[in-house]
Amino acid sequence: GVLKSKHYHAVYEQPNGKVHLAAVSDEERAQPPTPTGMTIHLLPKRQNATLKKAAANVNRAAKQLDAHARRRQASRGSVPRNV
Repeated sequence: GVLKSKHYHAVYEQPNGKVHLAAVSDEERAQPPTPTGMTIHLLPKRQNATLKKAAANVNRAAKQLDAHARRRQASRGSVPRNV
């Protein structure tokens, strides 16, 4: 096998006792890694419901989700239906 090790730099500040560690190793600075092409998409959620793309306005989306939550609670019987 190939022995793998990376060299990181750490600095200790004696007055306050903090340790700072470099997030990038010397080897990564010398030869930056090639991107893998992975893309991550985050979906904004509120109360476990995904915000709809049709709602261009954040307040409008919040109102839609609040109405959805009230309908769901009403179907469970926890909120009177005429709310």
